[in-house]
Amino acid sequence: MLARVIAAKVGLKNEIVRYNNSQNAVKIWTVRAADEIQEQLRKEFQKVGVTYAPKQAGSRRKRDVLSIELDKVTQYLASAEPAFLIQAIDNKSELFDEPYQKLFKKGIGATSVYLAWLVGRFADEERQKHLEGLGSDENAPLLGVTSTYWVTYCTFKMLTKFSDLPSPQITLQRMRFPEFENALRKYVKKAVEMFYDAAVDSYDREQYGSFKSTLRSSKFLAKIDSKINSRIVKLSAKSLPDLSATAKSVKVV
Repeated sequence: MLARVIAAKVGLKNEIVRYNNSQNAVKIWTVRAADEIQEQLRKEFQKVGVTYAPKQAGSRRKRDVLSIELDKVTQYLASAEPAFLIQAIDNKSELFDEPYQKLFKKGIGATSVYLAWLVGRFADEERQKHLEGLGSDENAPLLGVTSTYWVTYCTFKMLTKFSDLPSPQITLQRMRFPEFENALRKYVKKAVEMFYDAAVDSYDREQYGSFKSTLRSSKFLAKIDSKINSRIVKLSAKSLPDLSATAKSVKVV
């Protein structure tokens, strides 16, 4: 058996592994899953009984609310920022290249990652409910699968306005209580309505093409962003709960 031994500084270790594996069929996020940041997050989540970024390349896992997939949560984190929203939709693998260092900044806390996970999960659930309610509406495809990331984007815009984040009151343990989840889901429901309303108002087949291509268009983002901002500005201060206050009110035994 042949082996190669390389002496390198700690900061170069992950990059060497990454580029070596790029020659193989190993997905880049599988490599990232083994770095120091992910290991630390994994330990934090383990304390509250959540399986985070399981390192099982190529295997299929049974999905459940207590298991967080690294590729999916990275898409949700990216969806919170306009610079990465379209990339999150169109090519999630690229998020593990240069954007990775910006999405998983040194010292990122598990609460920030878990918040993105919850928002993304709820966004997918709520947009499906809204889609079903639209029936045969001709614009219903604007709430297709990839609109989950748009709803996530809108949700984080509202969270920035109405909740003081990050907050010491918002802990992993408190975030798992129904009170916190219900408060967060109110943001997501509002985001679904807001996105769909703005999307229908902005959609132009001649300019953006099909509904599918529209949801992957940076031009559409530029068009719709100002409309979403305008709708958020019009929301009253008491229209959505303060997540920090909600978390503080949770009685942890």
